[in-house]
This record gives sequence, structure tokens and C-alpha cells, in this order.
Amino acid sequence: MNHPSPQQHVHTRSPVELFTGFAAPTSNTTFAPNQFFDVCLRYHSRGVVRLVAYLIRQTLGWCDANGQPLHERVEISYRELIEKAGISRGVIRRSLDEAIAGGFIECVRPGKASSAHAKAESAHYQLRWDTSPQYHKDPNNFRGFFEGEGNRTDIPNQFFDHVVPHEALSVVKVVGSVIRFSIGFQARHGRRRQQASLSYRDIERYARLRDTHTLAAAIRHAEECHYILRLQDGIFDPNGGAQSRPAIFALRWADSSPFYPTGSETPAALIVADRFKNPSGTGSKTPAANRFKNPSDIQTKLTKEIVKQQQAVVETPEALAFLKREGFSEEVARSLSAGFPSERIREQIEWLARRAPSRNRLGMLRRAIEENWPAPEELRHAEVSKERDFAQNFYAGLAGNPRMAVAEPSNRDLQVAAEFVARLLAAKPMKVDAAAWARDFARYVRARKRETDVASLVLALRLHGDAWLLRFAQTQDQNRNAEIETARAAHRAKFANLWLEFIANSERTCRVERAEDYTAFLKRVENTRWRLSAANPERERLIAFQGHFQVPDFWHWDAEFNIQPFPPCA
Repeated sequence: MNHPSPQQHVHTRSPVELFTGFAAPTSNTTFAPNQFFDVCLRYHSRGVVRLVAYLIRQTLGWCDANGQPLHERVEISYRELIEKAGISRGVIRRSLDEAIAGGFIECVRPGKASSAHAKAESAHYQLRWDTSPQYHKDPNNFRGFFEGEGNRTDIPNQFFDHVVPHEALSVVKVVGSVIRFSIGFQARHGRRRQQASLSYRDIERYARLRDTHTLAAAIRHAEECHYILRLQDGIFDPNGGAQSRPAIFALRWADSSPFYPTGSETPAALIVADRFKNPSGTGSKTPAANRFKNPSDIQTKLTKEIVKQQQAVVETPEALAFLKREGFSEEVARSLSAGFPSERIREQIEWLARRAPSRNRLGMLRRAIEENWPAPEELRHAEVSKERDFAQNFYAGLAGNPRMAVAEPSNRDLQVAAEFVARLLAAKPMKVDAAAWARDFARYVRARKRETDVASLVLALRLHGDAWLLRFAQTQDQNRNAEIETARAAHRAKFANLWLEFIANSERTCRVERAEDYTAFLKRVENTRWRLSAANPERERLIAFQGHFQVPDFWHWDAEFNIQPFPPCA
């Protein structure tokens, strides 16, 4: 298995308490290939999983009125992969290369760096499809997603938007296993399973999570975060008797699990008796011509009366009226007004004209509401603009005035200040303080000022702006790196014992499954000059075992198995 590199940035994870379950799969789903679960999620690193999941979401999650994807090719910037896909900057290139080598994506236009005469261009990628008639689950034979009939499932968008970008790979694998063997598997008569009988061993085998402690922690975390619901506890009979039974899991739905509400009896006819049959890829039978139409064959048990009662509680008449006036159908308008705050809906409608939608205006508006897009660039700039503060405080600092700035900058001053502040913000400062930046720049200019210099912001920026900006960016990088290293050291100290426990579990497994190799390892240790110190021989033996058997080091373990990994950031 490939392991991601150490994560070196800071990223705010979505609060657990905000996730109340997946939205009912009657809308807001992505018609995703089952091979994402069978090949990508099982065998590849977290970076590749997040990358491929993001491309699937962007490509297959948005369709036009005829069911065709709006974007078959996706333009991707590093910034987008960091902020939206949750991939740290240090592993983006390696994740792209691994995804291309694995047959999941292909590059149709390489990116270009900016030059003196041309702007930078983001690379264009698209999902890779396989036209052969065989559905491959072996990563060695995988050459692209199966393009034939069926073999796709309507996956709630929240799995791609919430779970994959924010959770450890072990948690994503657990949730993915429940998805794959419940709604991702077609049972008799063309219906979708709504739950799955899965023992720990079943999940361990499918998700390829060899450490039982990591698996148990991932399942517990997935339950606490309301991703999955345990409908029945499993029982293990050590004597191998008939008392053993697997646990039964299902996705947790936001409306108190409309398929199997907590405490309700599960119809015996729907229990998956043939649990963990190897899905052969002959799941759903959606015609190839309609593969982008996002059909949903999951049957809910809510009556129309219950739906109406729920809508009456949360629906906002004002938002409903706004959406219908924009052109949404009654059904879509009710769904959006029931699921999102009226203030968000009103803002997104007001901002839509500034986004200049070239086509599918309602599609852009719906996506902006669902994903809570920020204000358009010109509005954000107007809200956080610091050009006046910068210009005024520059003149105050140049004159040696430590108090309130009183100079009134000209329009030209404001124009160049706005451009320069934008360059400063691009350096991702630790703290935004245009007044302090301006006074520091003024001190820099004063130290280099000659009698013939013109005391204007325009000329100062022309003469000294680039040199001071370079120093500013270097200082910010140094401060940011120092903060990250401090956070990394604290993170490693906090989870070092869990990592050692992971190694100890691997060692116990190795003693049983690779007895000869483990015996040879012990002899090698004894026959070398290296000796276990008296201070902590247990720890040093584990470290030696980790290196000899290539067990993941701390940062690889942290990225792939830790429930609270050191998170990436922009």
C-alpha cells in the first residue's frame, strides 16, 4: 500500500457536531463508479482517494437537463485541491502521479507557470474510462472506470464533500465499506440494500485495515460522527458455536434514518443473509446511454404525510418564494428552502449576477447555495479592502507620525495601494494588518530615502516595493514554518504512544502470521552489535521492528490510520 507523506500544514476540520447524517438519497447524489470503492479506496493513499473523489464529484455530480455531465474535463489548481479536496501541498504532485499511474485520471492539458508575457494556466484533468467489457477490481488490471452498463451507485454528495476531505483514511474506508455493501450493492429484484451484515473481519478484509485497534477506533469515530448507524451488535462465540453473528450497519440519514429508524424492527426479508458476497460488478443495470442521469433506486418508507410535516417545520416561505421567482421548480425550491438558511439563499441570489453565469444559471445558483460559496471577488475585496489604511499610514510613517494618520491619499495612491495589498495578501500573512505593514514599509523607505526622493507612495512602491515585498514574504514563511514545526512536534508527542501501540499490534500479528521471519528478526538483533538500552528496551525493540518490517513510520501512520491526523492547510 502506498503511504502519504507527512502532513505539514494546518487545516480546519468540519465540526463533528454539525453533521447530523446523510441527506435522503432522493437528490443531492453523485452517480459514482463502484470501482472507486473496490479499487481506489482499498489500495491507494489518502491523497489519491481525495483527488479521485474530488474529480468524481466535480465531473459526475453536476448534470444538465439531459443527464449529461456539465464538465467532462475539470480544471484544477493547487489552491483548489488544498482548500476543497483537503490534499496538503506537499503531496499533490505525488498524488496526481499516482492517480495517473493507477489509471483513475488522465491529464488532457498540462499546467503552465506564469511568465513575463503569459499568465499561469491550471492543468486540465478528466476521469479515465475503460471501454473493455470486463469489470476489474484488481488494481494491477485496472485501466480506467468501467464504462459499460451498471456498476454505479447514487452516493450522497456529503460523502465526497464532508467525509472524504476531512477524515482519516481509516474512517473513510469504514464508511465506504458500509456504503459499498449496503446501498452500493444491488439485491434481488433490482432493489438496493439498505443495510449490511458486516463483522469486524469483513470490514477489515474489504478496507484492508490490518490493525484491529485502528479499525475499532475508526468504526467508533464513524458512529460518533453520525456517518454510520449500528442496527445490531455483533456477537463472537469463542467456541465457534451458532451464537456468533455479525454486526449490522447502515448509513445514518439526517431525517432519523428513514429506512430503519432507531429502535424499529428490521424486516427479516431485508437482512443480508449472504453477507459479503464478492460484488462482481454486475450490480445495477443502468443503460450506458443513461449512465449520467443519476437514477435513484433506493426506496424510502416515509409517507407523504410525514414528509409534509417535516417540511412544515423547517421550510421558510420567504426563501421558497425567492427560489420559485428565480425559476426553480416547486419540488427543487422546497428542497432547498427546507435544507438551507433563508439568509444564505437570499445572499446567493443577490450575488448570482456578479458571478456572470454563462450557462445553466440555476445549476450554478443551486450549487452556490448547497456549498455556501463566499461572496464574489469584487464584493470580498470591497469588504476587506485595506488600501486606504495602507496609504494613510504610509504617509504617517514616512513623516514620523506615530499617532493617527491624517493624510488624505489621492485616487492614484489608493489604486496602487490596492494592488500592493493584494500582493501582500497573496503571501498568506499570519495576520492581516495593513496599517502595520504600511508603517514598516515607510521605515524601510526612510532608511533608504535620499533628499532627491519624491515623498509619494507611488514612487516609493516603484523604487522599493519589490525588495520590501520579498523581505515581507520571507518573514511570513519563516513565521509560518516555525509555527508548523512547533505544532508538529506537539502533535507527535501527543500521539507517539498510539503509534507505538500500532507497531506492537503489528508485531503480535507478525509473530503468528510470519513466525519464521519474526524469529530471524530476533536473531539478527541478537547477533548485531546493536543492543537494547536498559532505559526503554521495549520501545527500542518496537522501533527496530518497525524499520525491519517496513511498518509505517509515525507520519505515514498519522496520515493514514490516526483518527486525528495532523491536518493539511493552504
